[in-house]
Amino acid sequence: MKCKHCGKEIDNDSRFCEYCGKKVKTGRLPWWAILLIVLYSLCNVVAVVWLILNSTGMLATALGEENAVSVGYVTDYDGNEYNTVQIGNQCWMAENMRTTHSRDGKAIAAGGTNSSVTELYRYAPDNNSDNVEQYGYLYNWAAAQEVCPEGWHLPTKEDFEELQAYCGEHYAVGGDKEYIAKALASKNGWESSNDTYSPGNTPSSNNASGFSAVPAGYYYDGSYGSFGDGAYLWSATPYGSVSAYELSLGYGYKGTYLNSYYRYLGFSVRCLRDK
Repeated sequence: MKCKHCGKEIDNDSRFCEYCGKKVKTGRLPWWAILLIVLYSLCNVVAVVWLILNSTGMLATALGEENAVSVGYVTDYDGNEYNTVQIGNQCWMAENMRTTHSRDGKAIAAGGTNSSVTELYRYAPDNNSDNVEQYGYLYNWAAAQEVCPEGWHLPTKEDFEELQAYCGEHYAVGGDKEYIAKALASKNGWESSNDTYSPGNTPSSNNASGFSAVPAGYYYDGSYGSFGDGAYLWSATPYGSVSAYELSLGYGYKGTYLNSYYRYLGFSVRCLRDK
């Protein structure tokens, strides 16, 4: 190459001209500048990948379910064992209750098409006993308050709100803290949905939290509905004198909802460990 000062030919790797002694600018960047450029490029690649994964819900699943903290098993009166999962400061059952007895051994009758506010009743989801092993029983509110084993309890409305808030901070998809249904829903059993970020849309990316809510549907006044469409979980919090709150997820809905329903309805039960 030529020195720009005197025009003499000099070696390509020279820093100073051997003829005029002046410093030669080779156009090469110093090593630290090259390192900064490489690091900046890598950060951009990571940011793009993060946006893609987060927009599809895959990031929450990758970071959540694989790191979901199982804290062993809990057993009900009948001897059924239930997986458990730690979500924030709460330890939840990761399966619906399927006991036929209260915690103190009182039998819970099969409701069939019978409804009651005071009698303890259980119902097979979609009126099919084959569904009980995977989906658990549906219980009226009177029974729901008595089925959780010792050391566990039927969650209150406030307990569910804490769960919603934690999932909104750690597992929400689509850039909205309300979009947590996928994080709580299981990967199987949901009807298909075209609504992005709902449990029925790409269910393989569900269940980032490990909560594994299943669409057991409901029992209402002699009939059964929403099997495969919705999960309805009783809370211990009453609403007025004839209703109580429940948490629901729908196959085509992004969020979760706390609503009140009549206490003779049959909903699923998830228990929360006492603190």
